[in-house]
Amino acid sequence: MRLPRILFCSVLASAAVGQNLPWAGPDNPSILSRGESRPGRIGNLPTAFRGYASLSGGYEGGLRGAVTDALGRPVDFEGAGAVAHFGAYGYRAGKHNVVGLDYRGQFRHYPDNRYYNGLDQHLSLAYNHRLTPRVEFFLNQGGAIYGSGFGGTWYPVVADPLFGIANPASEIFDNRTYAVTSMGGLTFHKSNRLSFSMGGNGFLVRRRSQALAGVNGYGGSGNVAYRLNRRNTIGVGYRYLHFYFPRGFGLTDKHMASLDYSVALSRFWTLGLSAGTYRAEVERLVRVPVDPVVAAIIGRVSAIEADHSVTYGPIGGLSLKGTSRRWSAEANYFRTVSPGNGVYLTSRFDSGQVTYSYTGLRRWNIGVYGVYSGYSALAQDLGRYQSYGAHLGTNYRVNSWLHFTTSVGAYRDKIDGSPFHRDRFRALAGITISPGETPLSLW
Repeated sequence: MRLPRILFCSVLASAAVGQNLPWAGPDNPSILSRGESRPGRIGNLPTAFRGYASLSGGYEGGLRGAVTDALGRPVDFEGAGAVAHFGAYGYRAGKHNVVGLDYRGQFRHYPDNRYYNGLDQHLSLAYNHRLTPRVEFFLNQGGAIYGSGFGGTWYPVVADPLFGIANPASEIFDNRTYAVTSMGGLTFHKSNRLSFSMGGNGFLVRRRSQALAGVNGYGGSGNVAYRLNRRNTIGVGYRYLHFYFPRGFGLTDKHMASLDYSVALSRFWTLGLSAGTYRAEVERLVRVPVDPVVAAIIGRVSAIEADHSVTYGPIGGLSLKGTSRRWSAEANYFRTVSPGNGVYLTSRFDSGQVTYSYTGLRRWNIGVYGVYSGYSALAQDLGRYQSYGAHLGTNYRVNSWLHFTTSVGAYRDKIDGSPFHRDRFRALAGITISPGETPLSLW
């Protein structure tokens, strides 16, 4: 459950800096190959930081660690628990720079099973600086420590969704995971219409269980955008990502090229589209059978050898966003190649989400959230993994600092062609403390 609306720091920084740049305007959305698209208007985004803290109690089921019982079967946990949420979000803009922050944490306590107790934290920090009237520097830092990705409300730890790095919502097991990513670069605006951008990134992911793979990686990206008019922008982008799995799981080199288009449909709505292709070169170690004659001599029926494969396929994305003083909505879908989730290694990754939050009532805020993700392994003999579900939440403002909140959600995970499946659910109710004259925005 995530009570206030999560504001991607890269969006905030781009939007705020855009107010001061001569080439930017409220109807000039950015293309998807530059990460999160710039909203058509800032709407009700906060111009200062807002903190919050909450305490909730409820019932939860479907938690599953990377452990088995005496018969080798996975063990699920179901029971009552308490969750404390806390964090801060917002941005502050100056004449030439802007800083955006999104920090959120939750402490989970289950009296009947302390294995799943723990503190989850997620930090996104963005900094944009206008070096000259036409050159802009950007830096995005992300980090997360989490033991559960329940509900899908923990966003990926990277601003660009087509990199497909560290998505807590798609973890198969509720296992302690550590993820860090850094992305920075420059944008050069040659004119009011034409701009160039380039940057680099690095990341690492570690998981507590030795049965699950961690990953290290680095890469870069570049794109060109041309503003057709006040509302329409087109572009072309390229991304490169190299990542490898410690302890001999293999490595991958990924190249992606895309065409991009964005449009401000109205003063409330913006649409971003991206379509392209990828080339993934995967190297890994595989076990192969040994010829019976050789096996009789060396005493082994199998051996390890290096496997090399190259795959091609489509990538792309769609992002539709709307915002006003009383509501915000977003629908997006992305397909890319991902380092996986610790069980699935290099995989084709599909993700989509729909969110809607309404704050038009005097004291109430109502929000809904739906999410889908799927992995198709490129170099493993595994069925397609899919996860989908939804959340419904309400927030009632008792006074300017006290709120009553409720949330209920259910998710299902499954692997095609396998008996594996997991049903997760959570129902929580509690109070939140956060100074402000309007209800907290959900999601």
